[in-house]
Amino acid sequence: MNKRLTSCLKVLIGSGIVALCVATSAWVAYRLALRDQQHLASQLAEQILRRNERISDQVRSALYAMDEVAKDAPCSAKARSLMARIVLRSSLLQAVAWVREDRIVCASVDVKDVPIGKSDFVIQEGASVRVSRQLPMIDPQATFRITQALDTGYAVIINTELAFDILPQTSKAAVGIVGSQPGQVISQTGTWQPAWQQRLDGTGPVSFTDADHVVALRPSGRYKYFAYAALPMADVHAAWASAARVALPLGLATGAVLTLLVLAALRRQAGLPALLRQALRSDKELYVHYQPFVDLQTSRWVGAEALIRWRRPDGEIVRPDLFIPVAEQHGLISQVTDKLLRMVRRDLGELLRQHPDFFVSINVPAQDLLDEGFAQRLAALVREWGIAPLQLRLEATEHSLIDAQAAHVAIARLQALGHRIALDDFGTGYSSLSYLATLKVDSIKIDKSFVDTIGTDAVTAQMVPHILDIGKTLGLRLIGEGIETAAQAAYLTEHGVTYGQGWFFEKAICPKGLEKKLQEAHRTS
Repeated sequence: MNKRLTSCLKVLIGSGIVALCVATSAWVAYRLALRDQQHLASQLAEQILRRNERISDQVRSALYAMDEVAKDAPCSAKARSLMARIVLRSSLLQAVAWVREDRIVCASVDVKDVPIGKSDFVIQEGASVRVSRQLPMIDPQATFRITQALDTGYAVIINTELAFDILPQTSKAAVGIVGSQPGQVISQTGTWQPAWQQRLDGTGPVSFTDADHVVALRPSGRYKYFAYAALPMADVHAAWASAARVALPLGLATGAVLTLLVLAALRRQAGLPALLRQALRSDKELYVHYQPFVDLQTSRWVGAEALIRWRRPDGEIVRPDLFIPVAEQHGLISQVTDKLLRMVRRDLGELLRQHPDFFVSINVPAQDLLDEGFAQRLAALVREWGIAPLQLRLEATEHSLIDAQAAHVAIARLQALGHRIALDDFGTGYSSLSYLATLKVDSIKIDKSFVDTIGTDAVTAQMVPHILDIGKTLGLRLIGEGIETAAQAAYLTEHGVTYGQGWFFEKAICPKGLEKKLQEAHRTS
C-alpha cells in the first residue's frame, strides 16, 4: 500500500512539474511576444514624436521670423520674399501664408483668397491649428496642417504625411500626434481612442495593452502634445503562436528533467537527517571556515565569523541553507551548535588566548538562544578555553526572533555573561526602531542584499541610509557584510560603519589560513 501511494505521489509530482513547465513556457513565450510588440510600439511612438518635434521647431522658427515684417503690410513684396526664403531654408514646411478671416490672403506660393475654415483648436499659447485641410493649389492629393500665430495672422502649412513618412511601408501601426487637451487630434493614421489619453499621468512615457492593441504614449517635453503608436494584439498572438511551437517542446523536456531532479532531491532529502546525524558523530565531515571582520577605519582584522561546512565522504558539499533547516526540523540544531563550538575551540582556542583583542562570532539559532541551559554551557566553555567572554560573540537572525520580548530576556542573559550579540541579516525582517529598542542587541549586520545596492539606482538602495539611521539612533555598532567593491567599503566607512566582511577583504578561509594572515599582520604592524 505504501509503495502504491509513493508511486502515485511520484506520478502527481511529475505531472505537476511537467504541467508547470509547459504552462511557464507558454507564459514566457507570450510575455516575450508582448514585450517585443511593446518595444516596437515604444520605438515607433518615439520616432513619431521626434519627427513632429522637428516639424514644430521649424514652424516656431518660421513664425518667429515672420515677426520681422509684422508691422509692414502682411502681403508686401518684402513679406512674401521672407515667406519664400523661410520655405527654402526649411526641410519640412510646404508654405508660409497670411490668414485673415479664415482665408489665405497671400502665401509663399502663388495663391490668394483661399478659404481654409475656422481653426480646430489652440494647441500652444497664441497659436491655433487647422487639421486635415485640402489645398489643391499646393498638392491635390495631400492633406495639410495649418498652424497660425493669432497675433500676426501668419501661418505655416505642413503636409500631414510628413509626420508619418518615417514609418515602414509594411507597418500595421496606428500612430498620431494628439494635443494635451481632450479632442485635440493633430495628426493621425489609423485608430485613435480618446480613452488612451487618460493613461497619461504627467510623469513621462506610458505603455499598456487593452483588448485589441499594444499602445505606447510619449509626451513631448517641449510642446503641448504627445505621440502615440498602437499595434494590433493579433500580432502578439501570431508571434506567440510561432514562439510556442519552439517553447512548448522545450517546456516538456525541461519538465521531464526537473521531475527527475526533484524526485532525486526528495529521495536525498528524505535521507538527509540520518546523514546529518552520522556527520555529527564523525570528526571528518563537518568543518569550519572563518570569514574575517575588518575594522573599516584601520583595515585591521579584529575577528572572524565561524561558518560551519559539510563535506560528505564522497566529496559532495552540502550547503548550509540545505542542512541547517533540516537540523531545525528534526531537532538536531542544538547538536550542530555544540559541534560548531567544539570545532571552534579546537581550531582557534590557542589563537584567541594569544590574541586577547581578537574575537570569534558564531550564528546561534533561536532554539539555543532562548534556552537557559545554552547560556550555562557557554559560560562553562569560556572557562575551559581560558578566554574572555567578549572574545566569543553571538549572532541571531531577525527571522528567528519572532517573540521580541522573549528574545530580549535571552539576549540580556547572555550579555550579563559578557558576550556581545549582533542581529544578523538586518533589514530583511522587521527592521523597525521599536523592534531593535526591545531587543537591545549590541550591533546590527547590514545584509549583503542591501550592501549590493550601494551606488546603484535600485529601489532597495534607500534601505541602507534607513538602517544606518536606526543604528546611530540606538547607538549600535554597525557591521556591513558581503562587501565586494572598494566603493561599497568607502561608503560604509564614510557613514560610520565599524566593521566590514566580504570578498573585497578576504573570502572565508580555513583555520590555518586565518592564523597565517594574523601572524603576517602582526609582523608588519
